[in-house]
Order: sequence, then structure tokens, then C-alpha cells
Amino acid sequence: MKITHDHNNPNLLQPESIMVLIPPSYDLNQPIPDGNAIESDEQTEILQLLAKAKVHPQDNPPPNEIVVEVIENDESSPLCTLGNFSMAIGKAKSKKTFLISLMLGIAAKGETMYDRFKGSLPAAKKHVAFFDTEQGKYHVHRVVVRVCKLIGIELPTNFETFGLRSFATEMRRSMVEAYIKKTPALGFLVIDGIRDLVKDINDPAEATDITGWLMRLTEEYGIHILVVLHQNKGDLNARGHLGTELTNKAETVLSVTKDSNNPKVSQVQAEFCRDREFSPFGIYVDSDGLPALADVHQSENKKVKKAKIPVNYPPEFHSRLVKKIFEKETQFKHGDLNRRTQIALQEMIGEVGESKAKNFVEFLLHNDLIKKEGKDRSPKSFYTLP
Repeated sequence: MKITHDHNNPNLLQPESIMVLIPPSYDLNQPIPDGNAIESDEQTEILQLLAKAKVHPQDNPPPNEIVVEVIENDESSPLCTLGNFSMAIGKAKSKKTFLISLMLGIAAKGETMYDRFKGSLPAAKKHVAFFDTEQGKYHVHRVVVRVCKLIGIELPTNFETFGLRSFATEMRRSMVEAYIKKTPALGFLVIDGIRDLVKDINDPAEATDITGWLMRLTEEYGIHILVVLHQNKGDLNARGHLGTELTNKAETVLSVTKDSNNPKVSQVQAEFCRDREFSPFGIYVDSDGLPALADVHQSENKKVKKAKIPVNYPPEFHSRLVKKIFEKETQFKHGDLNRRTQIALQEMIGEVGESKAKNFVEFLLHNDLIKKEGKDRSPKSFYTLP
């Protein structure tokens, strides 16, 4: 093909009627590179990251290494694995802190405890850390002492604790990340009070950002992070947009609730678990002030009814839900969508409150099963099927 110069623009080549734009800095005496465009540095970097992220059919990645597992009937249920994060939820005074102490002790000791739990951190990742954002130094110190007693070592070298209550929101997050970067032996980290790492628990952008932050840190540094969040006062769901987003992405969601038959015992169950689900168990505080497993006579050990939260239902359930929501209307305003979703859920799974219905709406939006048309907070915006 003959290529000629356009005399009005020396950088413009004209192969008959086809015009190809060459950057001014390009040397016309050099061969034209392959491809239709010269990639920018940014595009090159993105493509390099994309190549790194590619998963090939012939790849043989090993399973994620286990941090804490539950042993039942000679079978293992991974509770926490490296490269993921989990969440514990519960009402105030539900013994969440005692569950956290138990998890820290199991991970740091690295042995089977109570014939039910096993800490399995790999040799290069034996370090365990605890960050508390809510309590004063006195109460945080009580957690430290409790964990040390569980481990059976007065001054364990693989366990550290930090109280972040007095620091600003942005600083807390920076301190956690700085610690992770400087501690290559870290395998398990607990943040009691993830709510205090964001300014607004109901801000969708902040919720997405902090969830992405947890996903990045756990994968990049090969650790497991367990976060703690309160439940709503009116139901069993994790609080706010933050709770919904974390629930959607967590490896395991543990709930801690007081046993209705014995107020001294709290029931712990997996609201959501990516791996084999384990049976609920009870915990109580023994005479030494340590968490212990409840005996059968202390807790009836009956199957606890699962909370009505989106992640507890399979994809086909949500498909049927969307179909039922839009069976008579093609679009809804925000308030109408919430009401219609509540009615549809009540027809499918029984009594459902307004806040639970809103959580389902957020889940459907997040997973692109419902689409929003229009700008945020605009009275003209509406919701429809994708």
C-alpha cells in the first residue's frame, strides 16, 4: 500500500483515502509498530495488572491455608482462611468480646482447644494481632490477659494488642495498614469496631471503600482479618450499609445471641459460611473469667433459626423475588420498591420487617438484579429491571 504525506500536516500519513494519526514524537523513519494505537503508560500498566489477574484453566492454585477450623464428627469446617476476611455480629452485651478472645487464643496457640476448635496458622504466619477501637485501655487490657491465659503463656511473643479509641477515624485505618505492612509474620488480625474506621455507617461509598480495603489487604499480605460489628437494635442484621456490604463479601459471618433459655450462655452460629457449615455452639464465662463451651444441659443445642438476610438464600431465590416484585409493575420509586419488596418477601418466607426488606433491596441493587435510573436523591429517579 502506498503511503503519502499530507503537506498541510506533516504528521498525517495518507494511504490513499485512509488516514492514520501518528503522534508528533514518533520517528517517521522507524517502522510503524504493530497494532492500531500506541498504548499510553497507564494503559500498559493496566494490561500488566490484567495479565497478573488472569486465571488460566491449567492453573493449579493451592487452597487457602486455614487459620481457625471447627472439628465436628472427624470433619473439618474452615472458619477463617488466609486471603479472606470474616465478620462477627451481635447485640451489645452478647459476649462478642469473649468470642473474639476465644478466636485470638485458638489462632495464637495453634492447637486443638475444647476438642472442637483448631488453630492452623502456617509456620511463617504465626503472628496474631488485636485492634480495639471502642474500649478504654483498662478493658482492652482485660482482653489481653484473657487471651494470654487461653494461650497458657504470660507474655506470648506472637500476640500483640492495640487500643485505637483515642485516634481519629483516618488515623486508625492508617495505623492498622502500617502495622500489617511491617509485620510479615502476621497471619490473623482482629478489628473490634470496624464501624470506627468509617465516618458514616450508612454511606454506600464508604462501605464499598472499606470492604475493598479489607479484600485488598487480606489478599496482598496473605492474612485473615476478622471484624466485629453491632447488629441493628430492631433485628438481627449487621448495622447499616457497612454491615450489608461486609456481609456480602465476608468468608464467614458469625452471629452471637443470648440463649433464651439461659442468659448466661450465648449461642454462636454461622449466618453465612463459604465452606462446610458447622453446628451452632454455646459459650459462657467460666469461674476464671475465660470463655468456655456450654454443656448440653446449659444450652439445648437446638438448631437456631437463620436470620432472614439476603446471603442466607440461594441465587434462584433472589431471581424469584425479583420476578415477584415486578410481576405487575415495570418500575418503582424508592419507597414503593421497598414496600413491594417487603410484600413479596412476606409471601415467600413469612413475616419480614421494613429494615430487612431494605437490606434485600440493597442486595439486589448490588448484584445488578435491579437497576436504578436517574441521579442519587433525585425525585425523578426510579428502579426497574436491568
